[in-house]
Amino acid sequence: MNVCVKEATDNELQAVLSVLWAAFEASGEADIAVQLEKDVLNDPTASPMVSLLAFVNNTPVGYILLIKAQLSTHPEVGVSLLAALGVIPAFQKQGIGGKLIEEGVKLVKEQGVELVFVSGGHASYYPRHGFRCAGDLGFEPPYPDNDHRDEWMVRELCPGAIDKHAPGQLMCAKSLDRPECWIQSS
Repeated sequence: MNVCVKEATDNELQAVLSVLWAAFEASGEADIAVQLEKDVLNDPTASPMVSLLAFVNNTPVGYILLIKAQLSTHPEVGVSLLAALGVIPAFQKQGIGGKLIEEGVKLVKEQGVELVFVSGGHASYYPRHGFRCAGDLGFEPPYPDNDHRDEWMVRELCPGAIDKHAPGQLMCAKSLDRPECWIQSS
């Protein structure tokens, strides 16, 4: 299977939303994922951002969005939040999500980002891509969710960045700065 990953353009918003809808429909979270995506993409406090679409035979099948964030204790440090990752179910478990993560991480690292955080990440999936439990390392999300601490993760892009910048609390874009974006129902 030939997978092509490229930067999503403004003209591809419908493709982005379609991928997210399909990826989250089975979990019943499609409406939330699509609305959050619209909110974040229109939020200047989330920039700079990396927005990538994965295509198979010119059909969009996966999407990732990494947005600007900050640490309360080190606001000068380059930090990103993996704000969205979705792959259409028929194309899951084929390495597309991993390819999106690696390309996204590469691009934010080129922007000077040292740490990438993810919340609500599957505890069995993200560690395969270098993510570790952020709470165990001294990092807190904007709104802690003790029932899902293992889904709050961080990946360092520069050796020693975790030790150098922990502890700290993530400060996120205004569109995500509300408890319902961080505290999941069990």
